[in-house]
Amino acid sequence: MFSSGELRIDLSWRRLLVAVFLFAIVGTASNSRAGEFRASVVKIDITPDTPQWLLGYGPRQSTGAHDRLYHRIVAMDDGKTQFFLISTDICLYSPSVYDDVMSALKRRRE
Repeated sequence: MFSSGELRIDLSWRRLLVAVFLFAIVGTASNSRAGEFRASVVKIDITPDTPQWLLGYGPRQSTGAHDRLYHRIVAMDDGKTQFFLISTDICLYSPSVYDDVMSALKRRRE
């Protein structure tokens, strides 16, 4: 929820991290051989169930959702290199949230 201009997207980022961690676990557990290409896609619903504070035009809370919100992740692995492409329907998040997510991913990778 938002409060005093602060953006909180904890639940949606937790869902994103869980999905990326699952990709990483599957990728390392299968011991893919060099030259073998694998890819996977996931779409995670992050639409809030409760009213949220909205940005712009003064403080106000949402009264429902017109469209669902999602994180979308594509994972590709050729046996040597793993690549993750992550897209989110969140229009704004603070740089500190990005830094926290990237730090968590790096720690998981080590």
